[in-house]
Amino acid sequence: MEVFITSEPEKLPPEIRALLDEGCPQACGATFFEEKFTASGQLRSWLLGGGLMLGGALIFFFGLTLLFTPKRAVYDEHVASSSWWLLGAGAVLSYGGYLLFGSGKGKGAVRRRQERGERTRYGIFLLPDALVSHSWFDTTVIPRAFFRGLDGNVLKYEFKKQAKSFDLPAELVGSSGEALRTAIENWAKAR
Repeated sequence: MEVFITSEPEKLPPEIRALLDEGCPQACGATFFEEKFTASGQLRSWLLGGGLMLGGALIFFFGLTLLFTPKRAVYDEHVASSSWWLLGAGAVLSYGGYLLFGSGKGKGAVRRRQERGERTRYGIFLLPDALVSHSWFDTTVIPRAFFRGLDGNVLKYEFKKQAKSFDLPAELVGSSGEALRTAIENWAKAR
């Protein structure tokens, strides 16, 4: 089994899909550390998304201004080419900001569910043969053979012969970051 990363749940193997399905019982032999969604995380999504949308809009309108202002013949070709790049970059930044801003609403819904005591399936799963990270943006399945260790709160692994890493959840429901790191270290030693 190779490392598998996807943001589309339907592409996951059936046993991993069942693990993430809140309607299914948690798999036997799986240890789960649930990521805690906070108001500050939701606010961070809104601020960063809003900033990207604003920055993208400014870049887009600057590109429009360059495109439609009278120019001297010497600079026409260069300025027109730059204008199109600015329009594209502004549109991409604005759209990315829109998506990030919109994720704040969903994160708020998960936070409210957690506050009511409901279990969500966002976080780290330790299975006998793999580590599964299910975050807001994607799901990463790391077989034990590709795990490369921890460096503080950073989990390292190998993907397509390249070193990769991601940060462990900053806050957990009913547990601590130290407990998660210890559990991962013990899981890695159980080879």
